[in-house]
Amino acid sequence: MAKIPINKNYLFSVISILFIADRLLKLIAIEHLDYTINQSLALGIGTQDNTQAMIFSVFGLLISIIIIFQSRSTIGAKWLWIVMLLLLSGAFSNLFDRLAYGGVVDFIAIGSFPWFNLADVYITSALGLFSNVIFSKCKSFKKFTVKSEDATQRVDLFLSKKIVGYSRSACKRVIEAKGLMVNGVVQTQAQYKVRAGDTIVFDQSVISNDTLQLKPQNIELDIVYEDEHLLVVNKPSGMVVHPAAGNSQDTLMNAVMYRYSELQTVGDSIRSGLIHRLDKDTSGLVMISKTTEALWFYSKAFAERNIQKTYLMVVAGDATKNYRQKRKIVNYLGRNPQNRKKITVLADKKGKLAETDFYNLGVFQLDGKTCSLVKAIPKTGRTHQLRVQLSSLGLPILGDNIYGRGNKFARLMLHAWRLSFKLLDGKDIELQAKLPDIFTVANAKEIKTEADQLQKSNRSSK
Repeated sequence: MAKIPINKNYLFSVISILFIADRLLKLIAIEHLDYTINQSLALGIGTQDNTQAMIFSVFGLLISIIIIFQSRSTIGAKWLWIVMLLLLSGAFSNLFDRLAYGGVVDFIAIGSFPWFNLADVYITSALGLFSNVIFSKCKSFKKFTVKSEDATQRVDLFLSKKIVGYSRSACKRVIEAKGLMVNGVVQTQAQYKVRAGDTIVFDQSVISNDTLQLKPQNIELDIVYEDEHLLVVNKPSGMVVHPAAGNSQDTLMNAVMYRYSELQTVGDSIRSGLIHRLDKDTSGLVMISKTTEALWFYSKAFAERNIQKTYLMVVAGDATKNYRQKRKIVNYLGRNPQNRKKITVLADKKGKLAETDFYNLGVFQLDGKTCSLVKAIPKTGRTHQLRVQLSSLGLPILGDNIYGRGNKFARLMLHAWRLSFKLLDGKDIELQAKLPDIFTVANAKEIKTEADQLQKSNRSSK
């Protein structure tokens, strides 16, 4: 544990000032005010023997100092020394009373009898402040035990998956600011690889997640479902989900906050109530919790893969050459060693398991090019999972500027179409978003499968 620097002259000066202030007030009380000599403990409780009370007081002081110093990594250096200055000043002055007067000089009246003094104010303020800081800090702590399936991944990535509203970069900033402990030791390296059985404690109060503010904006929302706990909206392509560097406004959460200001108290300040995210260029369903209870319930459901997501996409190429109707893709994904901004397929032990069921809904011609309409049900939730897996099959999603190898289109033809899950009350629900108008390019005569049914169901749901 890193040592906390101490300016001894400053420490001695402040304690002396507080000590002298208490001594002066007690002298004034003895000369001009009603006072009492309290030979017992605080508020007259316990023994009436001054010697025993002094022994108990010294013992209690030592115990308090030990507890406070054991908590120094939790409360921080600033609060540690404020608490210690108040505690030591009050304790030394009251101990001086016991040696000089045979008891503590009390002159602050409770009711009609003096039971208190300035030194007692110091002590109770110190203990109250310490308790408040500890309580506030504990509320900001997130504690995890690493399971075997999460082992070997970077700790910033691990935390970003576990803590709702915290991106990987936000976790990294907290880690670098000494807001992470692994097995009781401060860990400042975001690239630390977690191991099965590791105890991870993450302090969200170390720094603000973002210096950005979530400002309400009157932007139209396409609300698909709403109850007292949950809001589900259909996000358009091109809209960022929440504010981030370079996108401080015109996001989905700016629009949500305009209509639901009460969400400010749910989750992280920038991502208030947000349960999951979609890429900027992906359209479709996004879940937002309206209560803290719902945030944890649905976040856990996502983490445990109890929410089924169904996507629709238009890909460049004939999907029937890879599979006639259904194909399960299982591979391992990770950062591209040559370009860390891209995800790629890696060898088993070097990547994370990614599994998706793909369904071919039909083939059609678009501007003289062969395209396919594909449905996907991912079983895992890796970054860019669908885009990378389809690209690896030679079927890049139309409009994908990262993995599409120059396959340009008006937008990314990826749509988060359906969600199936249990509500907070235990009822099953299935929601689907309207297909964007641009998806009508796939409604060609050659397609006589589920695509037609999807279009009809969407028209009937309007």
